[in-house]
Amino acid sequence: MPPHLLPLLLFVVLETVALEVHWTPIYLDSNNQVDLWTQESTGCRCPFDSSRSDCACCVPQSGCHCGESAPNRCQQCGIEKFCSNMCNITLDARTLQARSNKTFGQIKSPAMEGPSFCWYLLQPEKGQRVEVQIYRLKAVGRFNGT
Repeated sequence: MPPHLLPLLLFVVLETVALEVHWTPIYLDSNNQVDLWTQESTGCRCPFDSSRSDCACCVPQSGCHCGESAPNRCQQCGIEKFCSNMCNITLDARTLQARSNKTFGQIKSPAMEGPSFCWYLLQPEKGQRVEVQIYRLKAVGRFNGT
C-alpha cells in the first residue's frame, strides 16, 4: 500500500468504528427535576389517598407513582412496583414501551447493606440491543441534568 494512503485508510477505519456505537440519550426535562421520573417530591395528589396532596409529582406519560411505600417518588411506568426494592426484576421491552412509551428501562440501585445478590433479566424485542449504562453515586442531592 502506498504510504500516502495510510492516513486515509486509518481515518476511514476509525470513522466506521465510531459510527457503530450510538448511546441512548437519557435526559431530564428540567434542571429542577428530582430524577428521570419525579418532577417534584411533594405537591401532587396521592393515588392511594385522594384526600392527600403531599405526594410526588410524576413526569407526564412515562412516570408512575410509587404508591404508599414511597409516596415522594415516581418510577418508570412498567416497573413502579419495584420502587422500594430494585432487586430481582425483569425489564421487558414490550411492557416498558406500552406503559412508559420509552425504549429503555432505568434501574435505580437498591438501598441495601451487603453482602447481597440481585438478578436482572433484560428482555429486548427482536432486533433490539441491550445497552447498559452504569453510574456511580458520588454525592447525595438533587440531580441537575449535567
